[in-house]
Amino acid sequence: MSRGTTGPIENIIVVMLENRSYDNVLGWLYNKSIQPPYDQAPPGQADLVGLTGNESNPDPAHGNAIRVAPATATTINGVATPATAAPGNDPGEIFGDMAQQFLGLGAVPETNPYADWPASEAFSYMQGFTANYAKVLGSSTSSFIPDIMTYLTPADLPVTAFLANKFAVCDQWHASVPTQTFTNRAFSQTAAPGVIKHLIDGKPDFSLIDDCVYVTEADLLYDMPSVFEMLDTVYPEATTPNWKVYFHDYSISMMTVPFVRDKARSSSNENVATYDKSDWGDKTPDPHDPVLRHKLGAVPPTFKEDIARGTLPKFSFIEPRYSNNSACHHNPPNSNHPGSSKFGSQTISSSHPPIDTANGEVFLADIYNTLVKSAYWDKTLLIITYDEPGGIYDSVPLPRQPVPAPGQSTPPGGGSPVIIPPPKEKSDPAADGFGFNVLGGRVPTIVVSPYIAAGSTIRPPGGQPFDHTSIVRTVWDCLDLGRNGQTSLTNRDATAPSLMLFVGSTASNNPGNAPG
Repeated sequence: MSRGTTGPIENIIVVMLENRSYDNVLGWLYNKSIQPPYDQAPPGQADLVGLTGNESNPDPAHGNAIRVAPATATTINGVATPATAAPGNDPGEIFGDMAQQFLGLGAVPETNPYADWPASEAFSYMQGFTANYAKVLGSSTSSFIPDIMTYLTPADLPVTAFLANKFAVCDQWHASVPTQTFTNRAFSQTAAPGVIKHLIDGKPDFSLIDDCVYVTEADLLYDMPSVFEMLDTVYPEATTPNWKVYFHDYSISMMTVPFVRDKARSSSNENVATYDKSDWGDKTPDPHDPVLRHKLGAVPPTFKEDIARGTLPKFSFIEPRYSNNSACHHNPPNSNHPGSSKFGSQTISSSHPPIDTANGEVFLADIYNTLVKSAYWDKTLLIITYDEPGGIYDSVPLPRQPVPAPGQSTPPGGGSPVIIPPPKEKSDPAADGFGFNVLGGRVPTIVVSPYIAAGSTIRPPGGQPFDHTSIVRTVWDCLDLGRNGQTSLTNRDATAPSLMLFVGSTASNNPGNAPG
């Protein structure tokens, strides 16, 4: 056992994909109509909370109900779309859109609907997905509204199904915030949102909810204490990096966590690297779109090289390929995000078709099969999750019990804490004043390790569900980040359930390679 670990796990790897709900990915994992082994759930997963096939949302175009259904091949804007891209068009995913989806509102709210949470029973929970998707699509594409109610099957997602069946599923893992990508990714690393230093006219600081301000005002972000900084503080004597962010075309972590951005831009960068050389080859990553602001100051070894060389860090955070037009090699995205494969575009075309989850399956198989063949297999915990549900239907309402607001963020080793203020969004007024005390929708999460029981379900031991701050809590517990006396980054990760409660003492689960 390496110094600092509190059990058999010495390395934690997180793979965070994009914008799929639990029910869309795992809601139909088992059904008697499916080919074995998915025709019957193993005993440890017999009570997974997924779909029955009877769930529905109102049809805003015809006045009846739209039931959940398996994804089938469709045509979007004249471009053939495989079943595994469904929904082909990107659903609404900003804070206000998600409020309409989760609470069954007739329209996107103009004020914070969570102000008095736990909310009234008057809300029609999880009944606003079709109405919001109709708003996003517009009347000309109303025939595609049912796409938002689709689910994928083990035939669509053979690697995901294999890993879920052979290891553990979390059916109570929620996004940290009921909004889109950047804030949820920030919570997975800082247990807090991004916070803007408001330097104009003495106006107060404000937290961020939606993605756009992270990009446009990146230089005004506070350097929020993170699990990365904590690792470097607790293990200053390390001769190899304590942590790495691995990416494909560009890294969102660089846009949400200034500590990561500054390390990446440094001429001595050893912490931010590519997953392999498929996107940039031997060139220094420098995305074509200037919005991404992403050129590395130095190019350290890739994830694949670190595995082969025996230099994998204690904590690895792997980001997928988000687009097909940001790197020098234009490979198809493997993020599983619905919608166009072109960065920043809602328009689907022959050159930028919908993102196909088949590519995400190849990506997951590559990570898992690389790991299972390596010397790291019997000392690693692999967490596969999604940053947010992305506007796709899920049957389980938001948890009614409020979660702790982050409150303030404590720098490692002391220093003045960063007070976490309410958000302020000019283009999304529903977010104004949100207290960060309500979780987002469910996301699919699979936990993989030889120390995880095959065909099992992982559920939190108390009343608070898993969310992305459970990543911070798990790293904290596994790698003994409290050895210097600090117990958490914020109030949120202080109470988040840890996956270390479910890690066994014997490395006995070894099902071999995944398909693909």
